[in-house]
Order: sequence, then structure tokens, then C-alpha cells
Amino acid sequence: MLAQTAPLPAQTESDTYATVPTVVSAGDARGDFERDGYLALPGAIPAERNAVLRAELDDYVQVWRTTKQRPNALDYPAMRALALWPEMLDRVRSLFGTTFSMHHLHADRHDPGCVGVHWHQDYEQLPQTNRVYPMVHVFYYLSGLDGTIGDLLVVPRSHRAVIERNALSLFGTNALPGEKVFDHLAPGSAVLAHSALWHARRAKPGGSGGRYFIDVSYCGHGTRWPLNRDWLDRLNLANERREADPEHAWIFDTSCYFDPALYRERMTRCNIGSLATLLPETR
Repeated sequence: MLAQTAPLPAQTESDTYATVPTVVSAGDARGDFERDGYLALPGAIPAERNAVLRAELDDYVQVWRTTKQRPNALDYPAMRALALWPEMLDRVRSLFGTTFSMHHLHADRHDPGCVGVHWHQDYEQLPQTNRVYPMVHVFYYLSGLDGTIGDLLVVPRSHRAVIERNALSLFGTNALPGEKVFDHLAPGSAVLAHSALWHARRAKPGGSGGRYFIDVSYCGHGTRWPLNRDWLDRLNLANERREADPEHAWIFDTSCYFDPALYRERMTRCNIGSLATLLPETR
């Protein structure tokens, strides 16, 4: 099943990324995203570029499994270019209505027989209290989704709820009321999701060649977001290397992030009772 899709425009092979296909009109996209918490972008990546990404991901996974150390995805040219894809950045900006910075880029190849991932949400906040500022994940399915290895599950409109990241883990990957199952997406498709959207990966039998997956996350400016030290260092290095074109130089700006490890102990001490009672008195 696949919601919010329309026939794809014809694509041409290119050494650069094609314009993201229009699934809904520009006027409807933001409204649909704000209502449901996601947009489906079938076949967004041209086949030739998608093949390059899959080859890079094979190498990435081989290095990771051999060394037991996760490589820096930004060291891979095609994956770095995907994070900086101007058309996708413009689409994210149109949804946010503000500038933003990249939060992380995760990549993996899920081989046949891999386990699922329980229901969760990925909105970064310490503690979880509101959804005022925007954060998104762009899920790229290089090999598409075909009902094998693992389906993407989402609960539309769940991004409005404020819960801890793993509060839903007790449900595993069991069906939730109103869930949408993505089990038929063309290779190179993307799902642009609000980071607070409840989602999961349900393991499915069968499949061959692997489920090639990349997710890139972006956070809106205007507040500070938690980001672990490892990715803070990677983004700072990318910024020093000037890896973004001048028009998108802000993409690696880390001034909107903080290392949550520096705050967790203090947060644990203070997180007792109703935090509103700890606020300073106002007149």
C-alpha cells in the first residue's frame, strides 16, 4: 500500500540528481506534510546515480563489517552529494519556512533475514516536551521496497504527539491503528518524514540483494538540538573542508546543536515532578 502518490514524470539519465518528482502540487505539499507527517517521493533518484550510491553503500557496509567501525558517510562522494542535493534542500526549506542544518546521515544495507526495528520516533529533544521547531528525516530506498526483507510502517498524524523516542517499543512491530505500510516503492524512492512521526521496519521473508537504505536528517534553525559528539565532529570537519557549495554553506553549521552528554546528568537531577515549578517567577 502506498499513500499520496501519483504517476511519475519521465526521467532521463544524468550525472546529476534530477528534480524531485512532484507527488502533490507545491501548494498542497506543505499542507499534506503538516497534516500527515510525511510525503512519498517515488523514483526520486535517477537510475544511473542510484547505481553509484548502491556501489558506495556496498563498500561502506564492507568496511563497517570488516573493521567493526562505522565509516564516515560524508567521505563517500555520492552519499555526500545526496545530503547536499539542492532540490531536496529546497523542498525541505519550503516545508520548514526557515533555514536549517544537517543533523546526520545514516546508511546501511539490510540483508535478507535481518530483524525489524520496533515502533519509535526520532525527534531530537531533551526532554521531550513540544514540537514547535521542525525536524525531518529523508528516507532513501535505493533498492526500493517490494514486500520482502522489511516494510516501512508509519502512523499518519502521529508526529503531533509528544512521547519519548522508545515509548512505543513494547508494541514491537505489531500493527497499530491507522498504520500505513510501504511495501511497493520503485528503486531510488524517498519518503520525507517529520522526525516525530511514529515509524518502524517490519521484517518480511524473502528478498535478494539487500535493502539499500540511507537516511539524512535536517533540523530547523531557531533553537538548539541534541547531537552526539561523533556527528558534531563530522559536521565540523565537513564545514572546515567547505564541502557545501556557497549557496548552501549553512548546511553544516553546528551552532544550532549541543552535545547531550554534557546535559544528561544535570537533566536527570532536575527532572523530578513538574518541571514548570522550577521555572523562574515572572511578573
